[in-house]
Amino acid sequence: MSQTFTLRAYRRVKTRCVVEYSINGQNGTGIVHDVSFRGYRVVGDQYVAQGDRLSLRIYLSPTSIPVEIESTQVQWVKGREFGLRAITLSHSAEAAITSFILETA
Repeated sequence: MSQTFTLRAYRRVKTRCVVEYSINGQNGTGIVHDVSFRGYRVVGDQYVAQGDRLSLRIYLSPTSIPVEIESTQVQWVKGREFGLRAITLSHSAEAAITSFILETA
């Protein structure tokens, strides 16, 4: 049996950041377990489906102002764990995530 895979465009950094997300009028919370410049692996308390669009608020540290990401898309789902790809994020959100990754890596 042949298997194919795709290499990630960006390296992921292990973390445990609190995240709040919104999907179809429902709010959820969870933990971001790894983060890259354009992707996030989350375990959340609300079920999502592949293709869903979510907005996020990620708390990169317990005392920081949350980073708001306007739009992400669910790439894969395994129970309450799911992978997200950033679609729309502001320059300030991109700068905060980049800084976090560089400091953490």
